[in-house]
Amino acid sequence: MGQPTHYPLFHGPVSPIPWISYGSDPPEGGNESARGSATLPCGILSRNGPGRMERKIASLRRVSGHTYDTVYDLVFTTERVLALIVWHPGDAPNRFGMAEMLIGGQFAKLKERAAKAGLIEERRALHEKISLDEVLGLHRLNFEIPYQSIAAVEVKRGLFRSSLEFRITGAAGAERTIRFTLARAQHGEAQAIAAEVTAGIPGKQE
Repeated sequence: MGQPTHYPLFHGPVSPIPWISYGSDPPEGGNESARGSATLPCGILSRNGPGRMERKIASLRRVSGHTYDTVYDLVFTTERVLALIVWHPGDAPNRFGMAEMLIGGQFAKLKERAAKAGLIEERRALHEKISLDEVLGLHRLNFEIPYQSIAAVEVKRGLFRSSLEFRITGAAGAERTIRFTLARAQHGEAQAIAAEVTAGIPGKQE
């Protein structure tokens, strides 16, 4: 297990956060290093008071949370991290239809893979058409992490997978960790996003 990369939160005046051109899916299997990038569209934002504009600054796609087969896209804005379900095990088609019984498990896997790819793209397209708060309400497992609640961020490298961890401080001062599992190919991308985002988290004073 490699040493984690630890990002203490920014203290002092908030600097502008540059636009980050990340957001491609990790390669299937997670072991290849070649990866394209896609700029995250601005989309329709929300929670804007007078003179305020919440902007999307980056995304980290197809990470695992809760269980290995629960897939999230993480969207980083100027105010918070949004964890948005794009695939849940409950979305899988029925594995025990007549075709699966006659042909076997391989057909079921192909069927699930096709359904998974289609549903992920369908959900992502919908996410770009509505506000962030509306996106949060689309699935019971969607949630947000306001930057004000984050004590620290760690990016850890394992033998086969990496992880992105947020240490959260609750209202009563209790701490807990929210952890997402990444493909190894996403390790550098997660480091870059964590460094840029934590450098601009407002409201953290000495």
